[in-house]
Amino acid sequence: MRLQQINPLWWGALAAIGVVASETYSFFQGTRPSLLVVVRLVAFIVFLILLLLRSRFAWHALGIAIVFVTPLVVLFMPPDAGLKYRYPNTFWLPHLIFTCLGLVLLWKSRKSYFEFIAEHR
Repeated sequence: MRLQQINPLWWGALAAIGVVASETYSFFQGTRPSLLVVVRLVAFIVFLILLLLRSRFAWHALGIAIVFVTPLVVLFMPPDAGLKYRYPNTFWLPHLIFTCLGLVLLWKSRKSYFEFIAEHR
């Protein structure tokens, strides 16, 4: 009997769930979402749906969310006032680190994800 293989994009699913939960919480707190926040939310929801369907486009959707959408949000959204006050020149550094980490993980999981979905077809 063969053990069930874990989806190689599990880390992306955790990140997407975190983004969706965070933005949903912000909506219920009365924060008015900007267009970029809604685009990021939609990108991660689309990724989660494609991931559940075991689509080959899930990897691409996560790539779009990491490479294009998230950097746009970081560049054009005003930073948290407290964070900007405490660290005026480095508030973007955690975002840069997580984006680079996401790109490395995305690239390393490419081949294994496509093998994973081919095995389940």
